Formats: sequence, C-alpha cells, structure tokens
Amino acid sequence: RVGIDIQVVSNGANSPSRLEHPEAVELCRRVNDKLAQQISEHPTRFRGFATIPLHDPAAAADEMRRCVNELGFVGTLIMGTCGGLFLDDERFDPVLAAAEEVDLPIYVHPELPPAPVSTAYYAGNWPTAAHFLFSGPAFGWHAEAGIHVLRLILSGALDRHPSLKLLSGHWGEFVAGWLDRLDEAIGWGTHLDRTVSEYYREHVWATPSGMYSQTQLQFILAE
Repeated sequence: RVGIDIQVVSNGANSPSRLEHPEAVELCRRVNDKLAQQISEHPTRFRGFATIPLHDPAAAADEMRRCVNELGFVGTLIMGTCGGLFLDDERFDPVLAAAEEVDLPIYVHPELPPAPVSTAYYAGNWPTAAHFLFSGPAFGWHAEAGIHVLRLILSGALDRHPSLKLLSGHWGEFVAGWLDRLDEAIGWGTHLDRTVSEYYREHVWATPSGMYSQTQLQFILAE
C-alpha cells in the first residue's frame, strides 16, 4: 500500500551472533538456513542479512561468504560487541575482509551497553523500567552503536579495509549530527589519512530504522 517492494529481514534481539561460545557457529548457521527457507517462500518480497558467529572470526567470515554465495543474502547484521570487543579489534579483520570480498555492507545494529556502563551512566532516581529504556532504545544503545562506527574510523580499520561498507541505523546513531565537531576536535591530532567526516561520508549509509522523521531525513541529506 505504501510502495515498499522489498524488505530485508534479519535475526535481531537475542541473536547468536554475539554469543561467547563455540556453539555460536552452529546456531548462526541454523538461523541463517531457517531465514533462507522463509525467504524462499516469498522470493520477490524479501532479502536477508547474515548472522555471523563473532566468537570465531574465521568461522564468521566463512559463514558470511556462505550466506551471500549460497543463500543469496545481501549483507550482514551484527548486534553490538562480542566478548566486550568492537569490530575495530584486529581479531575481527577476517570479518571485515570478507565483507569487502563479497562487496556487501555490515549493518552495525545497537545492543545494550555493558552492565557497568549501564549502571554508571543510566541508573538513577527513576524506575527500573526507565533505567532499561534510557540505557537501551531511548538513548544508550544508540550511543553504543555510534561509538562502534567511530571506533572503526579512529582505529584505522577503514584504511586497512578501504572498500568496507557500513550501515548505521536510527539516522546514523548520533554520529551524523556530530561530524563537524569530530573533525574540529580530533582533526588536529589525528593519525588518520582523512578527516572523520570523510571516512563517514565514504563508508557509512544511514537508515531511519523506524524513526520516520522528515526533519531527520532532511538533515541527513544535507550532511
């Protein structure tokens, strides 16, 4: 009714992607096979994002390739960190290299911040439910996902992987509105080849993720 022809679907909350256990490899394979089977029932309507076992970066890279080359998926979605590590850690270089190889994006989806961060930053004189929402979908997990993208930029991961494509939801998880400030504050002491905003504009695609604001859309287009 509203003109949406194709929808990309994925495994979101409680995804096995960030599970710190060897069983993550088989669990990711199972959820990807199940998703592919569901998509096959409506092949003109849906596409899929791969779920990869970050606990084992080599296996994660292999699963990404399998999902693209055998199942026809159109990218990968990761949920936050694994073992407290963001994708900028060099142990995940095989994952970033595989994404370059298949030439498809990694969607950097938010996840709740670690418990110590949640308690220190988001707990206060308000109900437990407000703490959870403040640390999660109201604010906290957006900051977490924005930091994830910035870490990939500041670490030099996008120099090591110059063809890497990233998707950032919720209008860029705060970062898109902070590019001038990042360039101003970090640019004078940076070790990078380009400014933060140049990396961002060349490697990151922002999506609304259900936040249907015309004002935000106009701002993102202008940036």
